[in-house]
Amino acid sequence: MASVGNTKRTGMGARIGNVNATLMELDPSRDKAIEEVIVTTGYFPGDVGIAHSSSFFTASNNTSNNSYYFDITDKTPSDSTAKKLFSCAYGHYAGSGSDCQLTGSNDIIGPAEAVYNQFATMLLPETEITGGFHISKSAARDDGIYVMLAQREQMQDAINRKNWSLTLSGSNTAKTAGQILHLTDDSVSNVGDPTMYGLRYNIVSGSQGTVHTAATDKNYGFFYPNLGVWVFSESMLSSSINGASANGTAAIVFDSGSQRGFGTNGASDTNEQNGLRLVNCIVDNGTIQIRNEEVQQSVSWFCRVPSRFMNFTSNPTFISGSRNELRNKSMQNNPQVYITTVGLYNGRGEVVATAKLSTPLVKNFGSEVTIKVKLTY
Repeated sequence: MASVGNTKRTGMGARIGNVNATLMELDPSRDKAIEEVIVTTGYFPGDVGIAHSSSFFTASNNTSNNSYYFDITDKTPSDSTAKKLFSCAYGHYAGSGSDCQLTGSNDIIGPAEAVYNQFATMLLPETEITGGFHISKSAARDDGIYVMLAQREQMQDAINRKNWSLTLSGSNTAKTAGQILHLTDDSVSNVGDPTMYGLRYNIVSGSQGTVHTAATDKNYGFFYPNLGVWVFSESMLSSSINGASANGTAAIVFDSGSQRGFGTNGASDTNEQNGLRLVNCIVDNGTIQIRNEEVQQSVSWFCRVPSRFMNFTSNPTFISGSRNELRNKSMQNNPQVYITTVGLYNGRGEVVATAKLSTPLVKNFGSEVTIKVKLTY
């Protein structure tokens, strides 16, 4: 059994077990290697990478929360095994399309304005927060935004850039090519814009990283892979998938056939639940392909056993008699032992992990052995 433990000089050492041997000292500068590996899996439950959004549902949120966001689950809310997949929200620079939208000295920040300000403060540089989002190619500010947020449990460390596709469709009439929108990011051709949360990419028409129309012509939003956040321009979505306006009098209804699209929002103090516009366009018989990613660190220790060390075993069958002589006479002056197990020890000499070699490894005075111990976490 090989073990890694602490020594006084370097702090790490190795011992080959099932043998009578002293601790073999390891030098971190020579015997240690560190590397990072990005592992990707499917985003959806069961590590599935593609889901049919027609099977999605909205969670049973508190009524007050519906003014701000809606959660999408993979099963009905009554199912105890339902997993929360995304949250969708609508934000407006001036609060249009939500309640508490008053004027004069009694101005109150409504849900839509609160959502807009929250994401502007979180995602934009300090010098750009008050100016709002500028996603579309027009010089004007994007007053309205739709936001989709991934769930941390599903996304791991990040959403895998370029390996995602979102299909949006809508309208209350027969679908045409202009009413089905396939979106992805442009990370294949774009180095990304640096932010405090890592690189930001544009959301463009295309699929799985393959760009159909570049962001210089049509930019639908911003994608933050490290946060799992998609921010869409309301005006750009509306130009591709228009829909009926709520007219400031009625709230959007989940999975309503007449409310699939991004129509004009009413300018009243009625809460129109506009976050459901994005939800409805997602669940309208579309598909979503997403992969997450996890950064795993691998540390390798190289346990080197010189020829003169660790050539005897403490196994009682190795010797016989009162004089503890080698049982097998042919091994006198030429013992043969086998290494079968590697153990890892902390600084207090406690075993923290063990692993078996795929095959026993022979060791004698005529051989030297290097065992690579790799930890991934």
